[in-house]
Amino acid sequence: RNGLAGIGYSLYRAKPLDLVIVMLGTNDLHYTDAEGYRKGLSMLAERILKANTCFPGTSLVFREEPKLLLISPIASAAKESLKFPEMTEQVAQELGVPWMNAAEFAKASPADGCHMDADNHLALGQAIYQKVKEIMEPAE
Repeated sequence: RNGLAGIGYSLYRAKPLDLVIVMLGTNDLHYTDAEGYRKGLSMLAERILKANTCFPGTSLVFREEPKLLLISPIASAAKESLKFPEMTEQVAQELGVPWMNAAEFAKASPADGCHMDADNHLALGQAIYQKVKEIMEPAE
């Protein structure tokens, strides 16, 4: 239950990678506040970006320069979750990586105020697809 502890193994096991996408869950607020979320996201993102040097082996984790997309989670019933976009944007700017705000494309289901329903998953998936295309396709 600690992504930071297992990220090295996960990256190394999935290599070679072109892009890593990170979106923490709205339920992360059960364990911390928005500032704690920002710090945790920053540590995780930094570790991912250093994967080629932090987790050396017979081949590199990333084929080229590490690419990372940070996604701010949807808002939940917790008011503190409204700070997710600001915190995610701060981390993305500090690290010079792209980011997007999931709350622009999807929202929590009224059933539990935390998780997305099928329609919102689809809308977010389509938005992420477009963002990944933008990141991975060379500029003309």
